[in-house]
Amino acid sequence: MIGPTDYCGSETAARYETAAERAIVLRRIRLVGPLTFLFMEIERTITRPATSPSMGLLNRVSRRLRYGRPIVVVSGLPRSGTSMAMKMLQAGGLPVLTDGARPSDLSNPAGYFEFELVKQLDKNGDLTWLRNARGKGVKVISWLVTWLPEHYDYRVIFMQRDLEEVMASQNAMLLQRVEPS
Repeated sequence: MIGPTDYCGSETAARYETAAERAIVLRRIRLVGPLTFLFMEIERTITRPATSPSMGLLNRVSRRLRYGRPIVVVSGLPRSGTSMAMKMLQAGGLPVLTDGARPSDLSNPAGYFEFELVKQLDKNGDLTWLRNARGKGVKVISWLVTWLPEHYDYRVIFMQRDLEEVMASQNAMLLQRVEPS
């Protein structure tokens, strides 16, 4: 079981001992400024993680065959830097799943990188879009991450930002919407 110290900057979190549980690896990377990426890799393993490098490769290949290419999920509170992370992933060459339905504005001049169908995760809507998300980055707001179905492989990038800064950014965005143009 993962203990509280594993979330406080340890390089690798503890791995589960039972065969039915998932292995989770947590890593933090401190950026310049107030943002922190929290990388969470969720492996779906049937047996304990392998001890030899060749068995680790076999597990990765087996997982890839079973679940397909992983979906890279960028998540966090609104105004926590999720759009910036999506832009960084895209600039790094990762295709991103976005529909452009929410246009760019003064608050996010580069765009919001959202995909409208993601907002239906908690409404038992159509989830066939997840097949097309394999191997791509998709933005999923923090409270919808738990609604992602388990039969896909995910890599989650969780954005963390000081709550006071999130609130200040949210208030500034709301003020821009009310001001007459």
